[in-house]
Amino acid sequence: AAMNADANWLRDQIHELRAKTDKPFGVNVMLMSPFVDEVAQVVIDEQVPVVVTGAGNPTKYMKAWGDAGIKVIPVVPNVKLAKRIEAAGADAMVIEGMEAGGHIGKQTTMALMENVLPQIKSVPVLVAGGISDGRALAAALLMGAAGVQMGSRFLLTEECPANPAAKEAIVKATDTDSVATGYSRNLGVRCLANAFTDAYTAREIAGAPKELSLIHISEPTRPEPIS
Repeated sequence: AAMNADANWLRDQIHELRAKTDKPFGVNVMLMSPFVDEVAQVVIDEQVPVVVTGAGNPTKYMKAWGDAGIKVIPVVPNVKLAKRIEAAGADAMVIEGMEAGGHIGKQTTMALMENVLPQIKSVPVLVAGGISDGRALAAALLMGAAGVQMGSRFLLTEECPANPAAKEAIVKATDTDSVATGYSRNLGVRCLANAFTDAYTAREIAGAPKELSLIHISEPTRPEPIS
């Protein structure tokens, strides 16, 4: 996961990974990152086998990645971007509904399957968002998907280094315990509801400036203050 990290950090991570395995791997490029241009070049320089993108439109980078022999699998939240991705030569795509954890779009997984799957024919389409067991996988396959992507489910695995308290909160959560924040700023994020999300949502509803509702409220949870 390249996250918001710069090129040097990502390059070090790739080198560390290659020192531990000779198996194929992928890099997730978050297109909202301020370092996205340099990160996009690093995956070429390092001959990364697979790139998965999210939180934006990756088409400006896709030709260069394809020319470098990189498999490109964007995550897309709507029909319009799905068609652009297909035309740009993606090797596959993931359509992700708003039921997903983390950054989300504004359409449900079912709506995306209904609208995207009949229209995208030239590349495999995987489905994500609320997929947590074999029944959901079977439903996606029945709708015409090539497969599924699962994320939140694996937070509970022994291999995942998430904080044990976070894992316990997920296990104890009910079907109504998640919340989506940031929708009014076009930055929707799904997470478990807690005191932090309550305060965040209150500021968002009150119309607080982006810097107050989206950034500085998170300072107590960060290792270093934001300048």
